[in-house]
Amino acid sequence: MNPGDIDKIAAPVAKSVALWSLVGFSSLADAASIATMIAGFLAAFYSLLLVSEWFWKRLWKPLFVHFGWFGYTRRILTLEEAREADE
Repeated sequence: MNPGDIDKIAAPVAKSVALWSLVGFSSLADAASIATMIAGFLAAFYSLLLVSEWFWKRLWKPLFVHFGWFGYTRRILTLEEAREADE
C-alpha cells in the first residue's frame, strides 16, 4: 500500500454489506423502521427533559425556596460580602 492510498477504502460495498449483516438487518426497510423508533424515543426523551426543566424552574424550585426546604444561593457577591466571607 502506498502512503497516498491511506484515505481510500478497499471494497466499500462489501464492507458495508458485511456490517449490515453483522448488525442483523436483512433489508433497508428494517433499518429504517428501527431508526424511526430510535428517533421517536430520543424526541420523547428530549421533550420530557424540557418539560421537567420548565416545571423545576417555574414551579418546584420557587415552592421549595418559599417553604425553606431548598436554600436560595446568590451567584454574585458584592465586594463587601466577599471580604466578610474571607474573615
